[in-house]
Amino acid sequence: MHITSITPKQTQLLLLLYRYRFLTSLHLQKFLNHKSHTLINHWLTDLVERNIIGKIDLKKFGIITSKPSLYYLGLKSRVILSEMKECRPDLLERVYQEKRRSVAFRQHALSLADLYFQFLEAASKQRATLQFFTKTDIADFAYAPLPFPDAYLIIKGEQTHRYFLELIDGAEKWFVVDRKIKRYISYYQKEYWQNHVKVPFPSILVICPNVKLQRHLQLLVTEELERDDVEIAFFFSIHADIQERGIQPDTWKAM
Repeated sequence: MHITSITPKQTQLLLLLYRYRFLTSLHLQKFLNHKSHTLINHWLTDLVERNIIGKIDLKKFGIITSKPSLYYLGLKSRVILSEMKECRPDLLERVYQEKRRSVAFRQHALSLADLYFQFLEAASKQRATLQFFTKTDIADFAYAPLPFPDAYLIIKGEQTHRYFLELIDGAEKWFVVDRKIKRYISYYQKEYWQNHVKVPFPSILVICPNVKLQRHLQLLVTEELERDDVEIAFFFSIHADIQERGIQPDTWKAM
């Protein structure tokens, strides 16, 4: 079989891995809204056998887990995706490094996929629609903040709300996290968004690994906004709470 001979559904799987980097078969089934997990696994196995995607089987590393295997773009996906207008050639170069990504990087990617579905469910309950742009998607946006947020969300209901999302990992040094938060204030002050994007400045959603860091960042934001007289809406939450309850009206603490 020729390498480019893949089904439309397999093409969708590749595009999802391009956008989210690492996903499980359960994620992919949910994204495609497909009833048959067996068929999803058949498509994935075929792509793995042809080195179009890679697979990480945690059990092979001696990890006892009920979690499904992880998938990512393999070397031969680059040839296929380079012909698609949705994909940037420069971003496709990262397929050479994907199998060497850290456990923390992979878990971060999986958590963002989980968050997409949690935001989708919350929007549905409000009879709103969700647009969820990953870092890969944001790379095509002119005047986006650098480094890119983890995601950019547009929720359309009776009103339209826009958000930049930051998912903070527990292993990050606090000064690194502080820098991430301060960059939004600097970005706002330089008026890149206000001068070039004709919609209101997004609010900032910050998902923290624990209460201690959340309180620290709330204090930091309060001090920075008061000192610089900047009007940005920040909302903080705890990742474990979202994982347990989903996104609820009381999930976010506003600043």
